[in-house]
Amino acid sequence: MIASHRDVTPGKDFVESAEDQRALDKARERRANFNFTLVNIPIGASLTFTRNPDITCAVIDNRRVSFQNETMSLSLAADRALRQMGIEWKAVQGPLYWEYDGETLDEIRTRIEDESETVNG
Repeated sequence: MIASHRDVTPGKDFVESAEDQRALDKARERRANFNFTLVNIPIGASLTFTRNPDITCAVIDNRRVSFQNETMSLSLAADRALRQMGIEWKAVQGPLYWEYDGETLDEIRTRIEDESETVNG
């Protein structure tokens, strides 16, 4: 005889406060894919590689850059720049390695998200 299956997963979250619920909900959200509109960076803007300010790329559309005369994603550009420095990783998050006006793209994004959260409460 096959045993019956009963779902015992709680139907709701057990948290102590509304603030805890908001924190839990935020942690569950998957961040949207990075794009330059998200961080208010215009097409044509020059980005600087965090590990070597002599390495740059240019924003060519909402999701891609021109790096060494090739069109590619921000992450591929970061991967290629790292490989030129002898660093080979399995995966690279582009926004961590490119800066605009002295801030990494990831820092800009986090700041904008935090400001939006503060305004929208």
